[in-house]
Amino acid sequence: MKRLTAWIALLAAGMLVLAACGGGETPGTAGGSTGGSASGGSVTGGASGIKDAAILGKWISADGGYSYNFADDFTVVVTNVGAESKEPYNIVEGGNGLGKIEIAENSAKVVWDYKISDTKLDMTTPDGRSRKLSRAQ
Repeated sequence: MKRLTAWIALLAAGMLVLAACGGGETPGTAGGSTGGSASGGSVTGGASGIKDAAILGKWISADGGYSYNFADDFTVVVTNVGAESKEPYNIVEGGNGLGKIEIAENSAKVVWDYKISDTKLDMTTPDGRSRKLSRAQ
């Protein structure tokens, strides 16, 4: 019985580590190493027609591991621990420093709630992942 309990505990711990790292996924499933809920499919840049001048420019994490450089043409250069990719984004709700934004990351659509206050950008997903970024100088 002790072996079974230890095996189940080890299995559960392994699943938590795998989920935290975004491993074991197939395209269109939730999670991912970039942090966010994936709903599959692609993002059409600017499809909603909503613009937000407050989000434009480069935002970086305190440790420099993540950055998002939003351009006026509805593209964003996402840097994830040194690896860069240029992706489309679409503001689906809000604007003026607060709302929801879709970003294509690792062939998945990630929907972030975002809020800008002064020089800080906070982005969170419904599953609790977050990015706290500052405007790059």
